[in-house]
Amino acid sequence: MSTGSTVLNINYQNVRGLNTKTNSFYNSVCLMENEYDAIALTETWITADVHDSELFPSNFLIYRNRNRPVHVRGGGVLLAVKNVYKTSAVPIDFNDPDIDLVMVKMYFNNVSYLYILVVYIAPSSAHQVREIFFAFLECLR
Repeated sequence: MSTGSTVLNINYQNVRGLNTKTNSFYNSVCLMENEYDAIALTETWITADVHDSELFPSNFLIYRNRNRPVHVRGGGVLLAVKNVYKTSAVPIDFNDPDIDLVMVKMYFNNVSYLYILVVYIAPSSAHQVREIFFAFLECLR
């Protein structure tokens, strides 16, 4: 992705759970950290007892969310951005156990910016939940 004169490399993965793969995931990130400015993950399944430092080296800022109950498989989103970029979490007032989301604003040269939204919608969610969510997104413009 090009943002004016800045090229931004983002890696996206659906990881289908990281709770039991933290060591191998961390090692993989270390091997590829020079390739990507940001890493977006869905279906992390990670719980609050998994620390950011178990997944990413200290040169990444981590934003994550998981609304699903701990005993329910699936869900969870994460966005890791290299700390050379100025970023801020965008508070989103949408709370539904079938939708996990995180939104971050990345600033470039204090003039331009980019919003990155990482979303997981449970496949079992009701059609109405999806409609409400997409209507909510329309209001963010």
